Amino acid sequence: MSHLRFCFVVVLLLLSHISSLAQETLPKPRQRLWATLGVGTTTTHGWGRNLAGMLSGTFDSRHGLFAMRWLGTGKFAAENYPFIGTGTMGATEISGLYGIRARHKALTLSALAGLGVVWFQRSGSYGEEATTVLGLPLEVQLSVTSEGPVGVAVSLFGNVNSRAPYAGFMFCILIGSLKWS
Repeated sequence: MSHLRFCFVVVLLLLSHISSLAQETLPKPRQRLWATLGVGTTTTHGWGRNLAGMLSGTFDSRHGLFAMRWLGTGKFAAENYPFIGTGTMGATEISGLYGIRARHKALTLSALAGLGVVWFQRSGSYGEEATTVLGLPLEVQLSVTSEGPVGVAVSLFGNVNSRAPYAGFMFCILIGSLKWS
């Protein structure tokens, strides 16, 4: 009977040790979440070059990148005739995007596409014009991240839509969980 107990205890110890080894060798889930703040310039079809700003939240999981993006473009445009005055024009976009990424050490290259709503506004001495359309937002981003909570990136972005497609680039700051666990 004592031999049976001894064998039973040895088996339990071995199982507990194997179990702990299995838990150590399992890969940790790699999930990251961060906010992106960007400022740059964009070229809008029919409107020329505009200033642009972006705020987005991105979640990186095993299944890809998921992002929500707010993007605003606009400028104050002096009319050709000084007695007419000035006008404003701009676009506001809210989009959901999905994408992929490739990573090498501290560099990450990501590409995202999705579906969004774009609101165009234009005003001046002629009155005010507003249009809402669906668009296909696109984004390619090259980011440099370290072990800390802050990184930097250059982002190429665009939106293909029926009213006024636009594209541009931004310099961005990434803030959040950037470390690969």
